[in-house]
Amino acid sequence: MKTLHYRSFEDKNKHSIYACNVSSNDYPLIINTAGSTSLKWPFRTVNPTGREDYYFMYLKLGELTVKINGKTFTAKEGSLIIIPPNTPYEYYQLTDKELFYYWVHFTGSATTQILAKLGFNNLPILRETPKSSSQVTYQMTRIFNCYIKNGVHRDVELAHFLDAMLIDIAKNASEPENKIQKLSTSINYINENYTKELNVPELAKMEFLSVSRYIALFKEVTGSSPYQYVISLRLNTACEMLRDSSLSVTQIAEVLGFQNCFFFSKLFKKHLKMSPTQYKKQSLNIKAD
Repeated sequence: MKTLHYRSFEDKNKHSIYACNVSSNDYPLIINTAGSTSLKWPFRTVNPTGREDYYFMYLKLGELTVKINGKTFTAKEGSLIIIPPNTPYEYYQLTDKELFYYWVHFTGSATTQILAKLGFNNLPILRETPKSSSQVTYQMTRIFNCYIKNGVHRDVELAHFLDAMLIDIAKNASEPENKIQKLSTSINYINENYTKELNVPELAKMEFLSVSRYIALFKEVTGSSPYQYVISLRLNTACEMLRDSSLSVTQIAEVLGFQNCFFFSKLFKKHLKMSPTQYKKQSLNIKAD
């Protein structure tokens, strides 16, 4: 794993996810810590109580499964995630594909108002903003350089760069966000009922769209068809259950709404390149190590 990160002040436990984890009203906008992460293997980050500050993440490469307040989402390249203080979260990658993301932990007396004015309200939020990649890279580079130089006005500059980055993202994301809002009812329904039998015409009806328009818009927003989206949610949950429960493969297939165990195993192997049984054995070996 390659990581780069800077802190606005020293923390006693520098390797903790709680490093620089403070809430402050001393200034309108304050960056506590910022960095980037690059890796090529499965990993999991869990924070059951959340942070005291805000957590910004921008996924530049790869795909992440994100759980916020018990709800599961799939973050793809160009995804922006903002998690408010004291919100439990978890994110992980199950494959060995290359992954790269930027992150910033921030606080301040005007943070809530700034985010709301830019359209980042109703937090936590997951938003697709692929057009913002170059702006995010540019502003994060400025943030890192500002830390390295450690000038007299460092904290003011950091706040300015973060504000500029959020503005850039908000400007570029207005159109995709409108499209996401058009599908919010059905996507929320899918996220809460993906183990049940779902019907595309009924999902389209929720959004007052024709089936063809709904499928096209769904793919544009999520990068996959409704069917693929549901399968992804089910397989991600299946991996968790194989790792953490004592249920058999047949029982897991039934719980997650698959037709039968054979169909479940076939799909699992297609996407994970191994059978459910092999995955469970591998997980047990990793725990034993």
